[in-house]
Amino acid sequence: MKNILFLIFVMFIAITYGQNKNQKNQPATNFKANDLDQTYTPPVNSIFDEDSKKNNVNTAAIADFRNVIRFNPFLLARSIAAIGYERSLNDYIGLEAYLGYSYKLDWIQAISIAVSGNDFSMGENKSVIGVNDMIVNGTFKSGGSYGSIGTKIYMDGSPYDGSYFGIQVRYNSYNLNLKNENFSPYNFLSSLDETTNIRNITTVFQWGTSVTGGTSKLPVIHEFYTGIGIRSSSYDVYSQKDIDGFNEPRYFKTDQRESQIGFSYVVGYTLGFGFKSKK
Repeated sequence: MKNILFLIFVMFIAITYGQNKNQKNQPATNFKANDLDQTYTPPVNSIFDEDSKKNNVNTAAIADFRNVIRFNPFLLARSIAAIGYERSLNDYIGLEAYLGYSYKLDWIQAISIAVSGNDFSMGENKSVIGVNDMIVNGTFKSGGSYGSIGTKIYMDGSPYDGSYFGIQVRYNSYNLNLKNENFSPYNFLSSLDETTNIRNITTVFQWGTSVTGGTSKLPVIHEFYTGIGIRSSSYDVYSQKDIDGFNEPRYFKTDQRESQIGFSYVVGYTLGFGFKSKK
């Protein structure tokens, strides 16, 4: 058995040595480049374009656009339907605005008030019915306008494809009906006093990141953001007075308004479409 293994080892060495010797004796073959190969330029971002393979750059990401139409599905969770527009002024600064409609009660605001308790006011409250009671216990009657405006600073010097910090001011309003089973202890002076108007102004400090995809003809921008803010809720001031013949006082709406301040936390996602090249 040992002799057989030794013979196999010797044959392996002999065959290997013979192959190496034949390769050394063979003349080297030089291939001359074809003139057409030298002049051919592959399409950009094609499988033959070596530069695009090295850089791995998305055509939409390098598209020369400055305008974006945005849709924020997370606003629907706050009963707001809105369309946004953003324009980058340069590689580091952009402006953004939204217009829309508050079609129902902002239930996220109602839940936050119910969980966190009362907001704080800048002075003594005049209204005998607080805004928290209005929002939590009132029923939605009609919607109002929504709008926002803000600015962004692109940290990476690459609009719509990197990190940013921004400041945004949001406004929305809606009307509530206070005459329901939750407000049964309140006897209003007239039916006009049963409806109140809520106006929210929120200043948000926002952080986010954008990722651009799609194509150079139709760039698609995905934006993820979070932030904290300060919300000022303005509402009608209610008063009360005693009326002869009634055991309980009657509540009525005055021509004054007051505000309460609260904190706000935002998180969300926007879907945008770029358009209108600079060129």
